[in-house]
Order: sequence, then structure tokens, then C-alpha cells
Amino acid sequence: MTQLTPDWKLRQLPGFATTMGPMYERNGVFALPMEAKHVNTRKTAHGGLAIAFADQGMGWFAQAHCPEGKSCTTIQLDSHLIGLAREGDIMILTPKIEKMTRSLFFMSAQLMVDDRLIGTFHGVWKILNMGPYDPA
Repeated sequence: MTQLTPDWKLRQLPGFATTMGPMYERNGVFALPMEAKHVNTRKTAHGGLAIAFADQGMGWFAQAHCPEGKSCTTIQLDSHLIGLAREGDIMILTPKIEKMTRSLFFMSAQLMVDDRLIGTFHGVWKILNMGPYDPA
């Protein structure tokens, strides 16, 4: 995929995440078009970017499934970077809730470029009694 179709919606990014953007969402799947600012000296996606993108997308996905009036936060994230993305590529993150308890989300996600798997992630998100998430 070299371009996103119009059905991908731009997500507003809070705080630190603004340094990664722009990010897009379509039906709980997240996209990050790779720009020059995202690559390392080898001209491939910086590993930290891939992990931060996974954390952000999985967090948004968890928040969308959080009980009303609650918010959630990452308490654990395992990452396995097994492929490369380059400037001009579009990284696509597909999160999945494996299990939800009263206080935790257990999640997984795959990170793809076209039909190539470039990363897998597993994590735990804590449901907080701090009121709803406010992205502003």
C-alpha cells in the first residue's frame, strides 16, 4: 500500500505521540505512513517508533473497549521486531483483545507493511478509575 484511501480517518495525537504522526484509523486498525523523520541511519523505521506506534494504537483500541467513564494505561508491552519498514511505506497495526477481566485487557497486535509481517506485540492494559480518557 503506497497511499491511504479516504476512509482512513486522521487521529488527533496527544502529547508525545504528536512526534510520531500523522496516524490514521479505519475500523480499529491503525496506519502510520513512514516519513524521513521516522527512519534511522540505515533508512529503515526506527525500532522505537514501531514500538511507540504499537503502544499508541493498542492503547486507543483498549480505550475504545473500556467501560464507560473509565480509562486505561499500558502496564506491560512485549515487542518482536522481525522485519523492516522504509520511508514511503505505510505501517498497519491490527490490535486484538485476547481477554478482558474487570481490571485488565490482555492484547496482541500485528504490524504489517503490505503483506509482510514486520512486528508482533503482546501487552496488558490496566482499566483505571480515573474518569474517561480525554485526548485534549
